Amino acid sequence: MPTVELDMIFESQTSFVRRRTLRPGQILFALGSQVKSIFRIVSGTVRIEAHPEDGRRIVVYRASSGELVGVHHLTRKFYSNAASVDERTVVDTVSCETVMKLISENESHLREFLECLARRQEKICESLERISILPAKFRVLHLLESLARRAGFDSLDLRGRVKCLSDDLNLTHEATYRALRTLEAEGFIHRQDGRICILRQRDSQGMEPRWRSS
Repeated sequence: MPTVELDMIFESQTSFVRRRTLRPGQILFALGSQVKSIFRIVSGTVRIEAHPEDGRRIVVYRASSGELVGVHHLTRKFYSNAASVDERTVVDTVSCETVMKLISENESHLREFLECLARRQEKICESLERISILPAKFRVLHLLESLARRAGFDSLDLRGRVKCLSDDLNLTHEATYRALRTLEAEGFIHRQDGRICILRQRDSQGMEPRWRSS
């Protein structure tokens, strides 16, 4: 089960929580906009982007159901990155003022908040480390292994998700497809019917992947 972050705050302060539904392509908050709230994802995913001075757009990480967005901006005046959605996404919103008040008054809330910050920092570091990996095929493999580890399976359904993967990897769509073809040719992965299996083990024939049941 995914971790539901700051559950104690969101569940105990329902009168302060506002639910919001975002359409594909809609912005949750813009770079440089004033920080007023933090958000917890009910369903869908949110893409967090950085915009370096050279004009590039880098996907720092994606947050999914149960995770918080904007938490590391809690004590800042303005958002230092941007957040948007690629699919219909529902979020719960609570004001920074409310969160600050609750974590200052309750040690359990403060501990949960600090644990949340630590998880977020770990996720950001993993993502930034990944996009520095060369060549591209190993950058792709690193992400596939990370996704498989979180899902608990050796196989992943990537139908309709390659564009999102390319964004996360800071690669073009074409470069991602080339990397997938190379990984398959070199025996790192096997593709079948829109799914990708990471070849952690081989059978006695040395070719067929072992698919873990879902």
